[in-house]
Order: sequence, then C-alpha cells, then structure tokens
Amino acid sequence: MASSGTIKSWVVPSGYYTNENNSYAGAHYSFEWTATQKSSGVTTVSWKLWGRGRYSTPTQLWHRIRCSVTYNGTTTSLYDHDYLDGCTAAQYSFNDSQKTTGSFDVTHDATSGEGSFTVDMNIAIYRYNEYHATSETATLDTNRSKVMITGNVNGGTAATISQIMDIDTSTALSLTTPTRSGYIFRYWNTKADGSGTSYVNGDTLKLSDNLTLYAIWGNRYYVTYNGNNNTSGSVSKTTHYYGVSSNLATNSYQRVYTMTYNGNGGTPARSSDTVTYTANGWNKNSSGTGTSYANGAAVTNLSSTQNATVTLYAKWDSASTTLPTASYSGHRFLGWNTK
Repeated sequence: MASSGTIKSWVVPSGYYTNENNSYAGAHYSFEWTATQKSSGVTTVSWKLWGRGRYSTPTQLWHRIRCSVTYNGTTTSLYDHDYLDGCTAAQYSFNDSQKTTGSFDVTHDATSGEGSFTVDMNIAIYRYNEYHATSETATLDTNRSKVMITGNVNGGTAATISQIMDIDTSTALSLTTPTRSGYIFRYWNTKADGSGTSYVNGDTLKLSDNLTLYAIWGNRYYVTYNGNNNTSGSVSKTTHYYGVSSNLATNSYQRVYTMTYNGNGGTPARSSDTVTYTANGWNKNSSGTGTSYANGAAVTNLSSTQNATVTLYAKWDSASTTLPTASYSGHRFLGWNTK
C-alpha cells in the first residue's frame, strides 16, 4: 500500500550511457503521483509526467512517448507526443520544465478498502530502433466503508453466498439458505464443526471486519413403527433430521381381540366379548422397558447416523373385561378355562 510513488522509463541507444537523473543520449521519463483520500472508498491520484533527455548529435533523433493509466476498469491516455530533433546546436536537450499534470479518482473495493491503478509508458527512439515499455501497478488503501459476510456451504451446494453490510453498523443477517442432499440446514456458525458462535437469519451483527460463517447441517434419519402385536392398522415411517425438532407419528394401530365363550354343555350369559387395548405412544423396546414417547411427541436427536433407521414399538395399556356367568341344569358353574 502506498500514498505516493514514481514510475520511471527510459531508452538509451546502443553505445551510449545514462544515469537515473540524466540521459546523455536518450530519453528518460518519470510519472510521479500522490494519493489523497477524497471520501470513504474514493482516492484522488494527482500526477505529473515529466521528461529529461540529452543527445550527442542533432541529427533526427526522433522519439515518441506514450503514457496511459488504467483504473476503475477503464484505460485513459494521459500523454501521446512526438519529439523531433531538427536543430543545429551541438547538443539537444529537454528538461523538467516540460511537464504534464492531471488527476483521476480511484474507487476502492467496499469490503477490502483496496484500490489500484496501472501506468503504462512506451518510449521509442526511431533512429536507433530503440523501444522501452514500462507497466507498473500501484495499490492504494483507504478507510473502507463495508464488510462482507461469506457463507461457506460446508459440504452443501449453492452459488456464492455473501452479504455486504456497513462497517460497525448493526445489521440483520440475511444469507441465502444452502442445500445439501440428505441433510437439512440448521444454522450458521463461525466454526465449521459448529463449536463457535451460531447465527440464524434475522440475528443482528455489528462487524468491523469481514466474517466467514459455516453452514451447519442435520443428518437425515428415519423412524419406523412396529405394531407390537397389533391386530390391524398401519403407521408410515417418518423422516427426521438430527438437531431439528420434529414430531413422531400417532399410534394408529389397533389391538382388538374377541373372546368367545363355550358353555361346554351349559349356556353362557353371553356368547362373546370384544377386548380393546388402548394405544399409549411408543417405546424403544417391545417390552416397554426402554425410553417411551407420547403420540406425536417432538424429538430432536434419535440418531446421529446419516440415513439410519430407528424402530419404535407400539405401547399398549392393558385391557380387561368382566367374564360372564353360565348356567347348566343340575350343575354348579365354577368358572372358565382355556381348555
């Protein structure tokens, strides 16, 4: 980074010599510049192009100087002039009183505060077929006005994700949500492993420097539902993502039994009863001794393995019925037996 400088170019015909301050046979040019910050993100470059030359003979030492500058994506010619030596003096010279001046404004990248310009100078001494081209880039620095938040998709897919905001100004985060096959986006974090500070869109940030945020993902897993001795019904599997709250299915299985009474020679008070078990959510074990979940319960982290399948078993409340009596002439009813 610089605030001033000098870019030099000179040509010396073969067999002659020069030094930086004066050409004893040839042409020497200097592009001197000074940068002054005009406003936040804009710098004015003031320049002076001047030459100094000296020739040992007055015979047609025709030379040409061209100077152009490129800045803000545009190239502008600053100077394009021929010098023709036709005098009869023993020596021909020009000095620093022959100068051209001007200025131009360089805009800066909003988030880095950097700007630059490139000076190209071409000198030719035609009698000696001597040519020299100089191209030099000067980089400037000012107080930047913006900062950039870059979203690293961290394994996901998306176009470039970024947000530019005013420096040291409270601004709501608003980044495009990335995607990733088999995963769900959870939030942004200052660390790729999610161990840093987390942000979601709408959170307010006040930054003095650029920031990279990493997408944090939740893996996909499935939950299947076992009826656990159900007699009818079905429950579809559900899809979930690690770290994201989502609801389990409601147990819509049925478990219904019919008890038929055989009077075994006698007559039962009724021929049958229907016994219905009541569904009471889910359990990780078929025996009901594992972790229980209510119907439609919100769950977050049942599996951290991508595309894993978790099986939950229907949990049933016990069912009961009052057995009927039976009559048989000449006999006393003692109860019921499965045989």
